[in-house]
Amino acid sequence: MAAKPCPKIVTKGLEFVWNGVKWVRKETAQQARNAGNWIQNQAARQQQWIVNQAQNLGNAARSWFFGGSSKINKAHIFARGIIDGTMGKGFETAYKVKNHLGAATSGHSWHHIVENSQIAKSNFCPTIIHNTANMIELPGALHNKVSGFYSSIPSLDIVDTGGKIFRNWLAGQSFEEQFKWGIWVVELIGGR
Repeated sequence: MAAKPCPKIVTKGLEFVWNGVKWVRKETAQQARNAGNWIQNQAARQQQWIVNQAQNLGNAARSWFFGGSSKINKAHIFARGIIDGTMGKGFETAYKVKNHLGAATSGHSWHHIVENSQIAKSNFCPTIIHNTANMIELPGALHNKVSGFYSSIPSLDIVDTGGKIFRNWLAGQSFEEQFKWGIWVVELIGGR
């Protein structure tokens, strides 16, 4: 017959086991907290990486767009990226986007490819108009000529607007179409 264990030894053994369980729970809880903190840090780093990539994409996309020969063909892809939020960074006002971009080079001006006036005329969201990917820096004289063209009724051999002022003729057309026309005007007048 087996000897009965001493109650003191059993109590100490159970206490030892219980302390071990508490230690494991404490360590597990601490490890869970550490894992949670690590996950939060990784998520924050990943989110910042995504934000940086989106901003860099705006710059890279602008270089890709203006570096090629078929700018009008690329305009649709580029404009779609502005609308779906994958290109550039949008702001509520022209002041905020220009502030984000910084001062234009001396003698140059920031130009909206799709005009600011189209927020009201075409009911476009301000964040797609005031988007870093919808802004280009133009020499001041060229910017004035481009703005002048938008305020004119172009001759029929350039574009038939049905006798309308160019910016009014654009009103109601899609953002993609207006973006294409915006690039076309800058190229027509002597832009990039």
